[in-house]
Amino acid sequence: MGDDGVIRLVGSLNYTPKACRNCGIINDHQIIGYGWRKTTIRFAKTLGSTVILCLNRRNFHCKACHTNFLAQTNAVPKHCTISNQKYFQHYDQAARENVKIIVTDMNYTYPKLVGQIFPNAIVVIDPFHLVNALNRAFNKTRVRLMKTLATSSREYHALKRYWKLLLTPENHLNYEAFRKWTNFPYPATATDVVDALLDIDPELKQTYNVMNIWLPKLLQIPAKSAVRFSSSYKKSSNHQVIRTPIFCSPTTVDEEPLLWPFFAGQE
Repeated sequence: MGDDGVIRLVGSLNYTPKACRNCGIINDHQIIGYGWRKTTIRFAKTLGSTVILCLNRRNFHCKACHTNFLAQTNAVPKHCTISNQKYFQHYDQAARENVKIIVTDMNYTYPKLVGQIFPNAIVVIDPFHLVNALNRAFNKTRVRLMKTLATSSREYHALKRYWKLLLTPENHLNYEAFRKWTNFPYPATATDVVDALLDIDPELKQTYNVMNIWLPKLLQIPAKSAVRFSSSYKKSSNHQVIRTPIFCSPTTVDEEPLLWPFFAGQE
């Protein structure tokens, strides 16, 4: 216990992940340690004293999907907000009440601050992070399909080689110029190659279609605007969280939702 009467516990969390939390690939030396992240957690008072855990958590990097994730434990919330709360509470109440909009990425830490720290603010997510989320979701489907194919097959090599072509917006593909493509025995256009890859698996094709429904809408949103998510959500039959995004400008909010729900990931 320190002189301030606070009980401080110090520890580290490290292990070997069985799979990537983002793309699901089985860890066969594809996941490596990628530094550490310090997390501070405040627990309920014990014998009248505040208890704080200072935990160094291993950060991992997945070579397959090129994303990072933190080591998890049931003792620590998935996104701890204590550090953010402490930082923003340095500003007086009047200044925090004047905050109207918080623009952030897909991390749920900042939405938790609304109501506690910024009572009059709404949280918006910039389209850049939504486009990245769509691309990652499609890549997860592609990688999952590749794991079911023989590594020597033409389909496997084509899916691996032309991943950037699959992420190109459908309306940007060249459908006129014929050329030779590796793993394809005939001249074809970029559109022909994408169609052939999508014909490998119905789920891949469905995911591609959903991605291309969303991308044009997100890319058309003005650079100074963002997408707002309603606080309520529901789960679909496949246990994915569905939130309805609402387009908004920096000063006004259009309460008409977009036509399709955004799949924010699995819970």
